[in-house]
Amino acid sequence: YEEVAATLGEVDVSVQNAGVITIAKLEDLTEKEWDNVLAVNTKGVFLCCQEAARRMLRAGKAGRLINTASGQARQGFVYTPHYA
Repeated sequence: YEEVAATLGEVDVSVQNAGVITIAKLEDLTEKEWDNVLAVNTKGVFLCCQEAARRMLRAGKAGRLINTASGQARQGFVYTPHYA
C-alpha cells in the first residue's frame, strides 16, 4: 500500500462492491457457506471501510465511503436468507 500511496496519493474514496452468494434451501445450507457469505458481504465491507477511514483521518483528508448492495437488500428471495 505504501508504494501505491506514494505514487497516487492517499485514499479519497473507497468503494465496497463485492459480494458472494450461495443458493440453497435452509436445511441444505452449510455453516461454512453461511460464514463465507457473511465474511465477504458484511465483514469485508466493514474492514475495508475501517481501513480507508483510518487512512483518510491519518492524512487529514475528507473522503467518501461508498457501499453498494444487491436488490435483495430491500427484498429477499427464496433460498438466499443469508445473502439478503
